[in-house]
Amino acid sequence: IALSDVYVSLHRSEGFGLGIAEAMLAGLPAIATAYSGNLDFMTHQNSCLVGYGLSPVTNSEIHFNPGMEFVYEEGQLWAEANIDHAARWMRFLYENPAQRERIGALGAATIATRYSPTAAGVAAASRLAEISTDLISPRRRDR
Repeated sequence: IALSDVYVSLHRSEGFGLGIAEAMLAGLPAIATAYSGNLDFMTHQNSCLVGYGLSPVTNSEIHFNPGMEFVYEEGQLWAEANIDHAARWMRFLYENPAQRERIGALGAATIATRYSPTAAGVAAASRLAEISTDLISPRRRDR
């Protein structure tokens, strides 16, 4: 990742997007499908989001890729990234080094502040405090 100029992830579906986040933390601008878990940290300001269309997962795709049957079912939807849009982002970053640097810096700042060990610890402690409060005095739940 460190030897790259840009990180590209034209994924159909993504969990958190660890590779994208690692590249962003390293200051690389990230070009990725604007779909799935990576949108937790990717924005139009700190990355290059690529448009997509949804398409159903086919039986042949499941059988062509061993192990996919444990994750996907035929008929579920996933993204098909717009390749032309991704290519425009690549060209833009190539032709605009100042913008490439700016986007990379914003991405690095996002990951460093929101996903650092300290930030993760604060979020976990906050959630645990919330859970323990609910155990001690459960909120009334209307049905």
